[in-house]
Amino acid sequence: MKVLVMAHGHPDFSIGGAEIAAYNLYTALKERSDVSETTFLARTDHASLAPGAIGLKRTNEYLWRQDIGDWFRLQSSYPNAIYTTFREFLQTSYTCITSPIWVSKSCANSGARCRMPSSR
Repeated sequence: MKVLVMAHGHPDFSIGGAEIAAYNLYTALKERSDVSETTFLARTDHASLAPGAIGLKRTNEYLWRQDIGDWFRLQSSYPNAIYTTFREFLQTSYTCITSPIWVSKSCANSGARCRMPSSR
């Protein structure tokens, strides 16, 4: 089973409860024998990545440049990256997605396979 753990921040840059909990989950899942691959994807607003881009932080850890355009609604400044960059990142299916801020609720259910909607 392949698992993708998502967080709204990476604990290297933003030390909060959700970031630490997601990273601890990622670390624990790497040790499980029934998990073949574990990947950590965290949102960032660092200018070192192009808007909407996903970049490698370290092995199986990625940062996704998603600035928050509307904090009240927690909407991304780059919503089209969900249908382009994120879709490419999910070339293989993962079985668990946690802490989804900008991913639809249908993809957020633990144990459900994530199928991204088609481009608009």
